[in-house]
Amino acid sequence: MRPLVVPFRAEHMLAIVPREPFDDQTIDDAWRKEREGPAFTVIVNDKPIACAGVMLVRPGVGYAWTVFSHDFLNYRLYVTRSLRRALRDIVKGCALHRVEAQTLEDNYVNRKWLEHLGFEVEGIAHDYTSDRRNVVRYEWVRYKLRIVAVAGAPGTRQFIARIGDDEVGWAIHYYTLDGNNYAYGIQCEVAPEYRGRGIGLALHHARLDIARRDGAPFFVGITENPAMIRILEKCGARRTVSELGITYVVKL
Repeated sequence: MRPLVVPFRAEHMLAIVPREPFDDQTIDDAWRKEREGPAFTVIVNDKPIACAGVMLVRPGVGYAWTVFSHDFLNYRLYVTRSLRRALRDIVKGCALHRVEAQTLEDNYVNRKWLEHLGFEVEGIAHDYTSDRRNVVRYEWVRYKLRIVAVAGAPGTRQFIARIGDDEVGWAIHYYTLDGNNYAYGIQCEVAPEYRGRGIGLALHHARLDIARRDGAPFFVGITENPAMIRILEKCGARRTVSELGITYVVKL
């Protein structure tokens, strides 16, 4: 049966949390999540399998929370897509500029899932729980620059720069097929209204990091743009002349 997304109710969470009889704290927590911010529930065969939402802790700031049943694993792709859409709608609808979240340091499944949604590690709270377990704090900041790697053509790497919901720049490089595996950067663009903020430099750093990880021995920049030339040289590239003309080469 296709999952249904419905508004969250406290009883949905109580149907998932494996505690019975429920203590007062669990019941109060469920009611707080219903009252203090937008939330939704994913239901399959009349049974809640996942609840998620954002508690509005102060103007412009929210705290993201989730509760899953074991059945969630069978629908994790659908739930993840639903949560990504819902988070975007909540951020816009509630005019949020920051969303916080946290999970146990050793819960690598939750950590990977939060990072997949775009959250970034803010820090570690040591001995945070009553049994002295560490918790990782995450943040999603709407107007913070984020560089995202996206799928490109075979042999290429592509990156998108985003601030909030806006795509403000992009960059691409490709690898030679002659066995040398040199990385060639040919395009790096930033929207005119966002230039001068270090976005081009951040995109180029992302290219260098990935090229280094891919085992490329050199990164070769090919450009006539003075601003891009300054970025290449700032990152250690040297001006050279080859059959390709004037290039800017850095050893990785």
